[in-house]
Amino acid sequence: MKPRTTFTYAPGPIKAAIAAGPVFCASLAVTIYCQIIPQAVPVEAGALPATAFILAMSLLFGTAIAIIPCLIGAKLMGALGSRFAFSRLPPFWALVGMVPVGGATLAIGVDAEGKALVMALLVTSAVCALICRRDAEWRDPQPRDFRSLENDPRLLR
Repeated sequence: MKPRTTFTYAPGPIKAAIAAGPVFCASLAVTIYCQIIPQAVPVEAGALPATAFILAMSLLFGTAIAIIPCLIGAKLMGALGSRFAFSRLPPFWALVGMVPVGGATLAIGVDAEGKALVMALLVTSAVCALICRRDAEWRDPQPRDFRSLENDPRLLR
């Protein structure tokens, strides 16, 4: 029986799920800011507690929403990486992480107001996939050393 490549990913999906909410909020804020760049964006000191509250809630709800997709994605990508070495590359993980959001966007269509949301989801998906990839590890079986078989009496018969 052929030895199999083993794959471990233990802390990656949990870290990615915890980061999903704040990454989404930050990327949404940056995307909205980029849409209104020619205009001045007022920032008041009173907005700081509200921002902290929003980030805390995004941490809580973002983790709850993202944990299952992160676990499923890491497991599927790990299995793919066990079979094909090219699929272990981080850019490949980021692109595959964005596929569900891109597919849903193409399927339902997005108007001008929804573009910021889609961009934030794409960034969040790619970042979560890269966080999962960072902790992924494959252990390939040791290649056979044929030089040690040169003097094997069973092969000399």
